[in-house]
Amino acid sequence: MSRRVCGNTGPRPGSRGMPGKRHGSSGQHGRCKTGPIGDGVHPAERKTGLPLRRPLRPATNVLTPAESLLYTRHMCRPTLLFLPLLVALLSAPPLRAQIIRGELAEAGTGKPIEAAFVALVDGTGVRRAGALTDSAGRFVLRPPAAGRYTLRAERIGNETAEVSVLVAAGAAVDYRLEMQVEAIPLAAVEAEARRRCVVRPEEGLGAARLWEEARKALDVAAWAQDERLYEYEIRRYERELDVEGQRVKREAVEARTMWAEQPFVSLAPEKLAESGYVQNTAEGTFYYAPDAHVLLSDSFLDQHCFWVQPPRPGEEHLIGLVFEPAGGRKLPEIRGVLSFDRASSELRSLEYQYTNLPRAVPAERLGGSVDFERLDNGAWVLRRWWIRMPVIGVRRAWWRPVGEPDVEVLLGIKEVGGEVAGLAARTPKPVLAQAQP
Repeated sequence: MSRRVCGNTGPRPGSRGMPGKRHGSSGQHGRCKTGPIGDGVHPAERKTGLPLRRPLRPATNVLTPAESLLYTRHMCRPTLLFLPLLVALLSAPPLRAQIIRGELAEAGTGKPIEAAFVALVDGTGVRRAGALTDSAGRFVLRPPAAGRYTLRAERIGNETAEVSVLVAAGAAVDYRLEMQVEAIPLAAVEAEARRRCVVRPEEGLGAARLWEEARKALDVAAWAQDERLYEYEIRRYERELDVEGQRVKREAVEARTMWAEQPFVSLAPEKLAESGYVQNTAEGTFYYAPDAHVLLSDSFLDQHCFWVQPPRPGEEHLIGLVFEPAGGRKLPEIRGVLSFDRASSELRSLEYQYTNLPRAVPAERLGGSVDFERLDNGAWVLRRWWIRMPVIGVRRAWWRPVGEPDVEVLLGIKEVGGEVAGLAARTPKPVLAQAQP
């Protein structure tokens, strides 16, 4: 069996696993006895002067005084060095995390601004924390580390307010941020010619102004999904349509409750940029829809151009921002339009179609739609959505020449969609984070 020496368990080095004596132990782990070592005298014998009856053990297991002293000192040194370190760790004060407590107010009047999104952005442009302001304009942010950040406050239809802040390790920073509340008039944005479709439109262009408002809504929607703020009651359906996409041949509806996950599954933006929005795998062909994270990604902005679309008949209250593939991409892609309310500047919907599909697939009948809705507290959710994909079959004719491949034909269209029937704040993570006392 193994033995314990000075609070350490294991066979003696060099003993090849043979059992040995137990030295310097009085029932207290991690302590070493002082005084004569290896004399073979039990402490009880030394105290009473009477011999103690003990079972006989092989003489080969008895350590010489020199061996015992070297072995015991070797085992004691790490223990004795560890004790001061343990005491220092136990007595050290707990580390404090960084925190920013702030207020957002109107410039000039000092009136608090409610339902605005305040984000903490690092030097690379990545959002590290976010919060929605409450009725008093208050917000709380928790930086992941010390350093310099940009404090950005945004609200749909208003100019963005930014300021640089330096956060020390474990520091609590109180900050008051002011924002101009002059509305951005989207009604004055004019339609642009299609030839001016540009990648990453510069400031001053109508497309740049519309994209800025879209980015605000999409950023809050992405943040709400990342933080899993809500519990959604979702009603989901699947339909089989005819080849024209007009008549419903079969439909199945289900209602279930799910946490704040994306209503439709999308790949990482980098994978979509690399392989396209329609991908063939061993399990089948998958059609992917863009979510908020994809639309905000650098790869999407670099591979699509934008231009302003005039209002469509019957939708004069809306204005559209069209996006389409740039640079002659040959992979399956998407093109579509983001629609905004011209009076409130709020993002209303996203409609898209697939491009660069096989000949048998009618691209004009395939695609999807997403309806956005802004909540009273400033958060954004995806209210309704649907996506249409083709059902492809193979036509084989008796007159087909030998060696000619089978002909793919469209058998129908499959539509998958859903809507949010109910929504509730998730209690472990409220919409507005509160500072800990």
